[in-house]
Amino acid sequence: MKALFRTVSLLLAVTVAAAAAAQQALVSEGTYMLVADGSYEASLLLFDEIWTGDIWHDSGLPLSGDPVIAVPARDVLLVTGSRDERGLATLRRIAAEIVASEPYRLTDRLFIYREGRFRAFDG
Repeated sequence: MKALFRTVSLLLAVTVAAAAAAQQALVSEGTYMLVADGSYEASLLLFDEIWTGDIWHDSGLPLSGDPVIAVPARDVLLVTGSRDERGLATLRRIAAEIVASEPYRLTDRLFIYREGRFRAFDG
């Protein structure tokens, strides 16, 4: 049990450090990639601070609508707005390419952040 606790504590510490260091990189207009440590970007989903409020507008990277994300691999986290048709198409294309080719693939599904949690996005 102590070993499990140490492992969970270590993972949490790494995730907190990655969230603090996260930066946004422009993929295409209105579509961004969150970059942290290059290994566990998907864990940034755990931090509500990233997804709530006006953080996107305050950072100069506005989203059109609610945040929609793709996590096709553990080291890739893409974001666009729910009303950005071009951004949504970009997320779907990139997610499908990564899931087809990367060793640490997760899913090509998109998710939307609403009411304090992520849900599957089919829009």
